Amino acid sequence: MNFKKFFAELKRRKVYNVAVTYAVVSWIISQIVTQLTSTFEAPLWVAKMMTVILIAGFPIAIILAWAFEMSPEGMVRTTSEAAKTNPYPPGKKKPLTGKLFIGVLVLIIIGQFAFYKFNQNESYADKNEEVSIAVLPLEFQSQDSEKEYLANGVGDAIRAHLSKIKGLRVTPRISVEQYRGTTKTATEIGDELNVTYLLEGSFFMVDNKVVLSVNLVSTEEEDQIVSKEYNRDYSEIIQVQSEVAKTVAKEISVKIGPEAMEKIETIPTENTLAYDHFLKGNEFYFKANSLEQKNREWMELLEEATLSYNQAIMSDSSFAQTYVGLARVDYKRNLDAAILEDSYLENVFLMANKALELDPSLADAYSVRGLYHTRVFKPQMAVSDSKKALEIDPNNIESLYNLSLVYRFFDLNFSKSLEMLEKIESLVHSQEELWRLYGEYAEFYVQLDDLEKEEYYLKKQQDIKPGEIVNFWFTYARTKRMQKCLDYVDTHQKEINQYRVSSLAGCYYFGGDYQNAIRYYDAMEQLVQEENYNYAVVIRDSHRYGHTLIETGNKVKGMEMMQRQIQINKRLIELNRPDYGLIYDLAGIYSFLGQKEEAFRWIDLFNEGEGWLKYGSVYSLVQIDPLFDSIREDPAFINWVETGGKKLEKARREINTYLEKENN
Repeated sequence: MNFKKFFAELKRRKVYNVAVTYAVVSWIISQIVTQLTSTFEAPLWVAKMMTVILIAGFPIAIILAWAFEMSPEGMVRTTSEAAKTNPYPPGKKKPLTGKLFIGVLVLIIIGQFAFYKFNQNESYADKNEEVSIAVLPLEFQSQDSEKEYLANGVGDAIRAHLSKIKGLRVTPRISVEQYRGTTKTATEIGDELNVTYLLEGSFFMVDNKVVLSVNLVSTEEEDQIVSKEYNRDYSEIIQVQSEVAKTVAKEISVKIGPEAMEKIETIPTENTLAYDHFLKGNEFYFKANSLEQKNREWMELLEEATLSYNQAIMSDSSFAQTYVGLARVDYKRNLDAAILEDSYLENVFLMANKALELDPSLADAYSVRGLYHTRVFKPQMAVSDSKKALEIDPNNIESLYNLSLVYRFFDLNFSKSLEMLEKIESLVHSQEELWRLYGEYAEFYVQLDDLEKEEYYLKKQQDIKPGEIVNFWFTYARTKRMQKCLDYVDTHQKEINQYRVSSLAGCYYFGGDYQNAIRYYDAMEQLVQEENYNYAVVIRDSHRYGHTLIETGNKVKGMEMMQRQIQINKRLIELNRPDYGLIYDLAGIYSFLGQKEEAFRWIDLFNEGEGWLKYGSVYSLVQIDPLFDSIREDPAFINWVETGGKKLEKARREINTYLEKENN
């Protein structure tokens, strides 16, 4: 084949011109269709179908350009006798392929691109004024109170759909639950949650019929922007939730991008019974997380959630979100209780993988798998999963928290960790969300043993929720402020539970009052037996209990508790689940037992693993920790502590420099 002749023939028949013209016109058509589908809220498949048609038409246009041309007799084949005597000039033989026409099309594209960039800049400027919304708990108006989880589930689904819209901040349920049945005005709620819009409404169900009423209200002027009522069969409730989200977006002028639209319109399951069980599972999980303390009631709620999710799977095994629900429940339930088991959190990993196998676009599945990888000391995989979750959902706060933990604990990259917390701070505004965030800031500065900033953020937590438990007791205890420690617990932890008795035991222990400390350690042991829940303090503080027993005359049981802690810590290290607090504790135990050589072996391991930076709060603790009294004057011990102080001081300086640069 003579390629030179073939390409010359392509040029003569203006096939190149046709190809360019077709490509340019197709691009213009696709842009117009995209704009129209967005404006009129047409389904995403319309734009996809048009794209397929345009792509399929390209080879047809090329074939027609090669095979046919215009003549006075109409369309004729280029190899026919009529073509040979065709009097038309080249431009008329192949209309719409001239340089002038193509030039005009190119100018249209340039103009459209410039218009898009202008609008993009304008929209970016508009985004400086944040658009935010809170979906208040729907008023449940049916008589069957056991079905209230349906109303709560619909509200959760609407929140989830709205959260997928870029540029719209949605307040989570935990922050709006306080307004259930409220008499506060929209302006008051808007000020407290720092949102510009409220979505309120009611849910009524009789037999299989649902009436969902929603009102969109401006919090600044208390104007009702839109009010809609949806009368549907319960089987259509999933579609209704999508409709509500799209209506809200349209009314508050936020654009739903194609990807978000596809996710909002996706039907997670066609099985109504499966969806019903799923909503029930979500409700049990939410109630468990709302409890102040992990106890028997907490365990029972998680069991109910597990049962509901499994029933959903029995009805529809391809319902991906139910596997995420199971992964979350197992993560919460076994985070402390199963830490000594070989298969620690393994089911979390399996369930998250199953969810992603069914739906690779589930950000929450990547998020919970990232949490799993953090807890089993696989930081690179934790970062990968958390970043993937954030690619899908840039507002996935759980993944930002996880990245902050990984960066500071594994990478010792404190500025990067702080950057994650600052991102979270830009996303959250409600008091409930800020309470958790300030707790994370406090933990960040606990790791750096920055007592001033640690107390600052604990105080901010306390100001938001005066009645909630924050970690002040440990701050006071390790700085030998026993009376402040006791006063704090008495004022803020009045309910007799594991938190209270373990905190009081710690206050007295570090204050050197072993007679009072033993009362609360004994009470702690009794509560654990009664509640059948092995709270983390039992795993971590057996040696403190043992030391207290020995100091109060019960040497046999005290030594048993010491040995118990040694076995637990070594088991965790063997399973590659240590934190450097465990290694510090082993050094303290062997120091107390008079095994100086073994104590310094663990101190060396603590140094090798950068324990001071990973568990910095022990720097202030070691100054008063009675377990180290036997080696406190040893030059090697003094050097160890001085080394820790220097490392932490350097890390604090680096963070202060980072903060100064940010402020400037």
